[in-house]
Amino acid sequence: MQLTSFPDLLSYSRRNRTTAAIKARLDIASQEAVTGLKADLTEATGGRTGNAHLLSKALNDIEQGSRINAMSTSRLDMISQGISGARNAMDGIDTRAIVALNSEGTAALQNIAEAAKANLNSVLSSLQSKQGTRNLFSGNAPDTPPFASVDTLLDDVRAIMTTSGGPADITAALDTYFNSPDGGFQTDFYTGGTGNPPPMQIGDGEAINLEIRGDNQSIKDTLRGLAVMATAETSGYAIGSTEFGEIFSDGIAATTKGTSGFIALEGNMGILSEVLEKSSRRNQFESLSLNAAYQSLVGRDQFEAAAELKQLEVQLESSYIITSRLSDLSLTNYLR
Repeated sequence: MQLTSFPDLLSYSRRNRTTAAIKARLDIASQEAVTGLKADLTEATGGRTGNAHLLSKALNDIEQGSRINAMSTSRLDMISQGISGARNAMDGIDTRAIVALNSEGTAALQNIAEAAKANLNSVLSSLQSKQGTRNLFSGNAPDTPPFASVDTLLDDVRAIMTTSGGPADITAALDTYFNSPDGGFQTDFYTGGTGNPPPMQIGDGEAINLEIRGDNQSIKDTLRGLAVMATAETSGYAIGSTEFGEIFSDGIAATTKGTSGFIALEGNMGILSEVLEKSSRRNQFESLSLNAAYQSLVGRDQFEAAAELKQLEVQLESSYIITSRLSDLSLTNYLR
């Protein structure tokens, strides 16, 4: 009877190499099961790796564009909310002020003055919008808040009321304060930058400009109207007098003009929002198309890779068991 010889060094080494090969393939299958991509790009593309790299770069560009688009959308939404909040904060005070001026007497006008002061605080609070650390209404000085305190504005307007003479003089002084480049609004109250904020990128080299700062005319008109109604009583003219009525009417007109300006700004921002939405949809469509092309070139079915992974684990376990048994064999054990 012929006896089979016990394993020699050569067979043991061969088994170790087999185990190492299984482990290497196990690592590859594990990677492919997780990523859904073939590990060997050259083999997967038949040597045409350039196509895969181009598709990968295009996908990365779209992903970056989508992130930029999302940041711009967030910035636009916050600016829109600031404008809408400011408009809503006025709560139709111009209409109520007209009614009070024409028919309701001193107490009603004093109530409107108090409401104007409260609304002024609310409007300015809405216009202090920030995206992270960026002050959205500060133009090209985003690190600086756009406005000084409410009291600064009210004190400046009160000074105009008490030192400018008749209603026509007060109106002229208010025009200078709010509309002149050297006026008090620009030099004392608005603290943001005089340049526009940077364009909002929407990806693929495109950008949109949203040139809204705290010294926008609609904002100045609104603040002027509220400040005038809040301080008209300090002009020295009796409430209900013709002169008081002219000054108070200036505030009403400015507030109405500011409200109309805010509505126009909201309309423009709605158009820009649609531009960003279309860009986002385009990025999503292109990403789906390119992903399909990339997957067809280098993709690996993850369920298939997982099945192979399980099979390799079984093979590796068996290989370890056999190798362990071989390493324990000796002539004495064999003769037993």
